[in-house]
Amino acid sequence: MTLSNAEYKQKYIEYLILLLLGDFKNKLSVLHIQKEIYLLYNFDVELKKLFSFVKHYKGPYLDLINSCCETPFYLDGCWEYFEPKEKISGGFLKITDKGYKEYLKFLQKIKDENQEELLHINTAISMLNRLYGSLDCEELLLLIYTEFPEYTEKSEVYSNIISKKTNIAKNLFEKKVISEEKYNELSGIL
Repeated sequence: MTLSNAEYKQKYIEYLILLLLGDFKNKLSVLHIQKEIYLLYNFDVELKKLFSFVKHYKGPYLDLINSCCETPFYLDGCWEYFEPKEKISGGFLKITDKGYKEYLKFLQKIKDENQEELLHINTAISMLNRLYGSLDCEELLLLIYTEFPEYTEKSEVYSNIISKKTNIAKNLFEKKVISEEKYNELSGIL
């Protein structure tokens, strides 16, 4: 059975979410998932062919990611969705036991079939999770807004984050996520 274009896109996003959650093994905000998939999108030809991110009040956004996070179709029961306690996170996902088994099975399939593109995506996901997974939502958004300023246009949270940028930059520097030079730039010292 051949999937329609919409079905293929949904399945693709759900498996990206599974790879992110399986690698991270902890709760991950929907905001983190949105931004990490956006970062993958910037370096992956297949993702660029399939999707178009739009300007949104929390930076680059793809509606399909949110709907897959909240109500997956192909990977139903592979993660739990937790409603947000505040506006910025979009809620949180945590991989289930069923999901972790599916994640391991999917990784093995990728390796057995030597699917190079997916192996590269999985390596990139591991790097993104190590770098961004432990950041709070404001820290993540400051980095996104700094690197992709075109996505600040429709942002309702941008001015709030910029008003705190010195403190947020200090936290990022202390976590060794940014260099001293980037800290000085974000703090307005340079």
